[in-house]
Amino acid sequence: MAEDWPLLFACVAMVSLGIFLRFWKLAHPSSMMFDEHHFVDNARNYLKTGADRNDHPPLGKLLIAVGMLLFGDDSVGWRAAPVAFGVLSILFAALLARSLFRDRRAGWIAAALLAGDGFFITYSRTALLDGMLASLALATAVVTIRARRAWQVLLACVLAGLATSIKLSAAVLVAPILIVTIGSSQAPAVLSTYVAVVPAVFYITYASGLAIAGAPHGVGDVWRATMGLMDHHLALSQMAHPLTSRFYTWLIPTKPLLLWSEVKPDGMVLVMHSLGNPLLWWTSSVAMVAASWRLAWRGIVTVRGEPNASGQSRFQRAFGWSSAWLALYWGAFIAPWVISRRDSYVYHYLPSYAFGVVLVGGGLAYLYNRRRKLGLAVVLVFCLVAVFYAPIAVQFPISPAALRMRLFLDWWR
Repeated sequence: MAEDWPLLFACVAMVSLGIFLRFWKLAHPSSMMFDEHHFVDNARNYLKTGADRNDHPPLGKLLIAVGMLLFGDDSVGWRAAPVAFGVLSILFAALLARSLFRDRRAGWIAAALLAGDGFFITYSRTALLDGMLASLALATAVVTIRARRAWQVLLACVLAGLATSIKLSAAVLVAPILIVTIGSSQAPAVLSTYVAVVPAVFYITYASGLAIAGAPHGVGDVWRATMGLMDHHLALSQMAHPLTSRFYTWLIPTKPLLLWSEVKPDGMVLVMHSLGNPLLWWTSSVAMVAASWRLAWRGIVTVRGEPNASGQSRFQRAFGWSSAWLALYWGAFIAPWVISRRDSYVYHYLPSYAFGVVLVGGGLAYLYNRRRKLGLAVVLVFCLVAVFYAPIAVQFPISPAALRMRLFLDWWR
């Protein structure tokens, strides 16, 4: 443990900075930015027992409404729930990495990487749904991976139901839960039936939203409302909005979003930009594409009846199971945008990106365990790049030249 203090110090410093940046001047701007009005206005409707006219299930707006009840109907109240989930995401990333890679260092590094990444910071500081969705997706994965008893399977299903109650796309979390339960030695057929808890939780949250709004909230009412949401989303297939982007462009990305900007009288600029740490983004993209390809190939080999371990390197044997799980979650959240023509934006990638960050954390821990000085140096480089990009995630005053230096690709401006 003593020899790990430089790594631990760097990770703790990065996590501390990430938490600080999530809360730093959270109230600014005091007006709504980007799409906040969609969710804040409907949270207000719930507080006034009015109808929710947004095209997502109620839970995310109900959580925002709770923040408004606690802290007031202002910019801090609007963003209270997302920032709380943003902090929890750091913990969930650490737990997931530690569980998958069986290495506390992987947990430290994954927490540091996610804490300092601007994509997660911006969606922790805005009254939007995607940060809360990513947090619940990580939490579901942690419980699913660790599930050894029936109550743990039930908890995973409850979390998956809550995530689906924020955005319907989270229904993909059912697939990993089924895989875990079917592969269990503890009455897999019985455990698999627990997946029915997911729609039950979804019904309870949706019915609660309808009841608060004074609308009918029976099973049939929730079903019709859900089908209405699905029909609405499936009809949004024009890709006409200038900010839309195809799922395969998220690996770069080509269209990160400028959520808010302001030019000060002295010429300095304040921006909130969703571009995260480019080094981490690109590394996670390469790692996840490779892990997904390997997962698909091993599936083919298994179907053919060939031995899975033949020709595997030490790295492949160490990372095979862990990377496969992360690739499954990563691909599951991308799948809805692959199989449908629904308009898509880079924020739809946030849950997938979270699993990519965990994979990079595990890879860096593996490097650190084998070559300590080199691994520490690489981790520090990732952290320094995150610090360099932090100003454009938290509206820190910078010059136009400094902004252009960070957004050096024309796609990003």
